[in-house]
Formats: sequence, structure tokens, C-alpha cells
Amino acid sequence: MINTRLLLAQMTLKAKTTKDLADAQGWSMSTAYRKINGKAAWFVPEVQRCTDFLELTENLVNEIFFAADLS
Repeated sequence: MINTRLLLAQMTLKAKTTKDLADAQGWSMSTAYRKINGKAAWFVPEVQRCTDFLELTENLVNEIFFAADLS
């Protein structure tokens, strides 16, 4: 399960919008919202592109994309 809050926080810290992420990934805006909100699965190449795009550390990648159940 994805840690949406942490992903959005990192996007804010890097001054990146959902549109910026969608463009970087080649997604539509609706796909970006579904991915960010955990309604659609992320594939390994997408995680890697997001990691590079946001310049995430290994720890942040693990916390965002490999989070334990947050409910």
C-alpha cells in the first residue's frame, strides 16, 4: 500500500504538482490521481521514475511505496 501523505509531502517539498508527476510518467491526470491515492498499482519502472523525479532516498522510497497497511 502506498503512503499517499508522504508522497504528497515530498512532491510539495520539491515544488512538484500532480501534473508534473503525470507528465514525467506519461500518465493522464486521472491515472496520476488513481496511482497517488492507491486506487491503481504502481509498477517497478514507475516507482523508479518517481524516485528519480523527486530525488527520493532509499528510505523514503521504502516508506512511500512499500508501506505497511496504513489503515
